[in-house]
Amino acid sequence: MVAVAAAKVHTFSNTGRSHTVGLTRGGTVPATGWNDDGQCDVANWSDVVGIAAGWHRTLGWRGDGKVVAAGRANEGACAVEGWREIVALACGDWHSVGVCSVGTAVATGINRRGQCAVSGWTGLTGHGRVIATGDNRDGQCGVSGCREVVMVAAGSRHTLGLCAVETVLAAGCNDDGHRDVAGWGGMAVP
Repeated sequence: MVAVAAAKVHTFSNTGRSHTVGLTRGGTVPATGWNDDGQCDVANWSDVVGIAAGWHRTLGWRGDGKVVAAGRANEGACAVEGWREIVALACGDWHSVGVCSVGTAVATGINRRGQCAVSGWTGLTGHGRVIATGDNRDGQCGVSGCREVVMVAAGSRHTLGLCAVETVLAAGCNDDGHRDVAGWGGMAVP
């Protein structure tokens, strides 16, 4: 924790399976944890404005909209060198997704359950609606009725949405109560 405090971390990303990355105000990325695939080899990154962490990788997008990746490249989830004008990133276990400034999406990696089927997505720049693709066995992609959503997060079997009215929506599996958010109000909206 001393290294993180000394780096003056501005924000944290979601964590990978066994590693954690942060983003400093200066655009550098500290990382710690399991590094067997090089997912923590980000010490030379600069001008980073956003980060995402997956199981075996770390992604960052720079102020110029280009994306950098560190970690396991075998399955293609780090194949982001051609991505441009990126304004947001997300990582699943075996795939990576980027949102472009024009409101379209790009994806790379393993697509066994259709999780990379984003080529037809448009209008992803602030309309407040949610779309999803991939495994829907537990209803985790059942988000088409969600409106006024300002932020989303996804687990393996559930999806959450933070609404502009400071409430939380949930879809998918609830075996362990991880969707029990109906009473949550007054949430901090970015």
